[in-house]
Amino acid sequence: MKVGSQSADSLQTGIGGKITLPLKVCSAKVIPQFYAFYQHEFSNGSRSLNATLSQGGSPFSFQTDAAKRDYALIGGNITVGVTKDLVTQINYNAEVGRGSSTVQNINIGLRWQF
Repeated sequence: MKVGSQSADSLQTGIGGKITLPLKVCSAKVIPQFYAFYQHEFSNGSRSLNATLSQGGSPFSFQTDAAKRDYALIGGNITVGVTKDLVTQINYNAEVGRGSSTVQNINIGLRWQF
């Protein structure tokens, strides 16, 4: 199936907070952070998509479901300053309450200054 290009407009607002507690563990600086935000979507609604079968045939259209307008963004990260020039970080966040799907992201990073 070949689906035609699409675009969506989004206008969001949110309110929430972050909690950070810098710690010193042995010689490393450890900074855990947790956050939660309530988000509201104003624009992104249902839209029409055009598609055709890969083998050819007549194009057809279908309507997508509108995304849930109210959801939560939750997550946390831990940053560890191993040395003065080496920092590691792991981040996790999730969008929950958007209907039948949950978006989750995990990022791991390493920063070395020289």
